[in-house]
Amino acid sequence: MQPDDIVRKELSSARHRFHPSRVVNICFITVLIFSTLLTWREAVVLEDAYSATQHTHLENVVNSLDRQLQFSVEKLLFFRNGMQDALETPLASSVLHDTVSRISDLRTKASWQLTFDERRTLTLHGVSDAFVQQTNSLIREDERLEKEMSAAFEMGYLLRINSPAAHARRVVYVSRAGFYVSTDPHDAERDIIGRYYQLVTSPWFTGQSQRDNRDRSVRWFTHAVLSDYQNEQIVTVSVPVDYQRYWYGVLAIDFTLQGMKKLLQDAVDGNGEGEFQLYDESFTLLATSESVVSHANRFDERERAQIAGAMEKDKEGELRLGSRYVNWQHLDHFNGVLLRIHTLREGAQGDFGSITIALTLLWLLFTGMLVVSWFVIRRMVSNMYLAPVAGVARPPDADQ
Repeated sequence: MQPDDIVRKELSSARHRFHPSRVVNICFITVLIFSTLLTWREAVVLEDAYSATQHTHLENVVNSLDRQLQFSVEKLLFFRNGMQDALETPLASSVLHDTVSRISDLRTKASWQLTFDERRTLTLHGVSDAFVQQTNSLIREDERLEKEMSAAFEMGYLLRINSPAAHARRVVYVSRAGFYVSTDPHDAERDIIGRYYQLVTSPWFTGQSQRDNRDRSVRWFTHAVLSDYQNEQIVTVSVPVDYQRYWYGVLAIDFTLQGMKKLLQDAVDGNGEGEFQLYDESFTLLATSESVVSHANRFDERERAQIAGAMEKDKEGELRLGSRYVNWQHLDHFNGVLLRIHTLREGAQGDFGSITIALTLLWLLFTGMLVVSWFVIRRMVSNMYLAPVAGVARPPDADQ
């Protein structure tokens, strides 16, 4: 091969390698890649900001609901402290002493009521000695009975002047000595024996024994009671009443599910869109922020298992279940968890949805214009490269 042929072949290869169309392709592909990466990075930052906002909304509702529930717990502890103070320093009142002394004539009756100044305190409702002796968890000791009843009358005064916590159904003190005090006026109209039996067999009473609650702390329970011939779900917060290492009874505040729903809706007010759901420790739905229950989001068994498994690992977190974004956080003053559910439709209607749609449309518009420009410029460069110029021979690879 002649030297001229070798030089001509190398020039032809170089011209083919640096063809203007290839240069245009490389430039436009580079711009497209970097614009896509930049848009993707903006989408990641936007997603992080969305998650942070959802967490903030949930935390605000959790804090608000916790404050309301904490108020109930603190009021319950206040009543317990009042009961313990009355046990330590009984009221020096001859009238009260005479009233309590009447128990010696009443304790043999199947059921009884004892009143001391109805305008100031609540009535005691009790059962007989025989009823108390039938159950091992109940005990009536003569040296403690009158002192406890005197203290219960004093606490009844506190219960009367301090209305129950907001949206609470009632406050009740149940004694192991066979009597109870309740702020619910309907309790006085019911069968005392049946009512007392229902109270002392409730999980919030039996769960406060010294064996089941060694640290003597406040506990929450979800249970069903027979109300108006139908089972009604009740959420109860209870605390044991002890004095000098002796368990006297249990103080409790009952909330209906409707009351818990009202507490949740008050906490949600003004804290963003989406649905909030309150669950107890067994992952039973107690309340939803939706006004119409049928509009509430539901989870199938697989989704419930996925959420429950994630909750066991962390106190708070988030999950994506199809088109729904779910984040949760455990409450400090309630044995349960609050969920926030945000659907794709709600997200699209919000601020982040509008920004995401605008960002997507801008990327599509920019990409479309870039592709069109790419083809136009590439065709124009190719035509200019192939066009014959006067006095200039066409390159050997012009027809390639």
